[in-house]
Amino acid sequence: MLKEIPGISLIYPMYNERENIAQAVAHGAAVLSSAAPDWEIIVVDDGSDDGGAAVVERLALESPRVRLISRRRNEGLGKTLREGFACARHEVLIYSDSDLPYDLSILQDALPLLAEADLVAGFRLNRRETLLRLVYSKVYNLIIKALFGLQVRDVNFSFKLLRKDVFRKIKLESRGSFIDAELLIKARNAGFRLAEIGIVYTHRRHGISKLSSLSTIIEMIGEMCRQWKKSTYPRRADAGSTCYRSAGIKDRIHTFYRWKSCPFEFLEKLVPLEGRILDIGCGHGLFAHWLAARSPRREVAGWDPDPRKIALARRHLPSLSNLRFHDGAIFPAAAPSSLSSVTVIDVLAYLSPFEKETLLRRCRESLIAGGILLIKEIDTRPLWKYAWTRFQEFLALRWGLTATPSGSRALHFEAADRHRDRLLSLGFEVRVFRPKTRLPYPHAVIVGTKA
Repeated sequence: MLKEIPGISLIYPMYNERENIAQAVAHGAAVLSSAAPDWEIIVVDDGSDDGGAAVVERLALESPRVRLISRRRNEGLGKTLREGFACARHEVLIYSDSDLPYDLSILQDALPLLAEADLVAGFRLNRRETLLRLVYSKVYNLIIKALFGLQVRDVNFSFKLLRKDVFRKIKLESRGSFIDAELLIKARNAGFRLAEIGIVYTHRRHGISKLSSLSTIIEMIGEMCRQWKKSTYPRRADAGSTCYRSAGIKDRIHTFYRWKSCPFEFLEKLVPLEGRILDIGCGHGLFAHWLAARSPRREVAGWDPDPRKIALARRHLPSLSNLRFHDGAIFPAAAPSSLSSVTVIDVLAYLSPFEKETLLRRCRESLIAGGILLIKEIDTRPLWKYAWTRFQEFLALRWGLTATPSGSRALHFEAADRHRDRLLSLGFEVRVFRPKTRLPYPHAVIVGTKA
């Protein structure tokens, strides 16, 4: 349930909206005064030359809740919105065009959605627009969906209600009107929860829209291509070597191949997006870092018995506020409790049967009800893949790339069914996956949910 919201900041970007801005501010003030005990309206003037800034200056003199931020020259919607978000005093933000494209009282229906979401995006109902604008909007939304996988119905509609924490934890870069799509894409990628609300759309009363101009469309296409390139390159397979580029040659090779061979993307989707996560036997920290980077609502701890690898992880991986690395026992005595998930990736083969039982029992004790125990191991079938993988692990032990907690060179691979039965005996609800990869490894993923 959503707690009472102490304050809301409404941001109006403005460029040559003199005929609309006074009515927009008055309407915003009327709605906000009944929505929250404290509120403000921030008008960011993007170099208007029609006298609109003077109108807002007079309104600001009449009410301390109205603020004007003036820019000397027109620099685009993206930079204007970023400045408005950054200057906002309250933790809940709403952005709207200043030409009143809808009744802002929809805010009363949208605010409760923040109980289960971090960002609420509006989509237009009963659109009565020209065929050209409808086609343009439909095509643009389809392109965004195809390139970025964003499942939002009306990317560019100006109603966006969000927690300020979203703005703090993503880096918005767009200069122009691609800012709407960038905000949604990066919020989704960072693990923030999105919701949508239908809004009755009204046509502007005065002035003309700048969004459908040829120069704006060209700029949006350019920014969209740059964002797509950034999100696609460097490819995931290069990430291990990128992070460890300045490490020794042995660690560079190991982390590159490890990142390329393990289905980390598949595994990450099985881990809850929020809560306390423990990655046991994290090694160089690649998966722990991936988990923390994918969702700021995860609090991730990476543990490994090898202090050298932990030191390398701290030195080479980008720092994240929701990630900590620790060295010590394979399951430390001071391990976190009330965990949402424990991940054990390619660790059990290095443990004796007794050590496996002990570790998994302690994992269960540390999980909350409904918590996830995620195990990734090498299956013993097909035989040729298993034999190849076992030979590689033998060489890794001999060359010092990996090590067992006891210091021995014994390996204890088991069939996926054996891992499943062990979790069932501990009272877990169990699912088994066998993700396919291009490399010849018989990956088995066992997911236990604490009943």
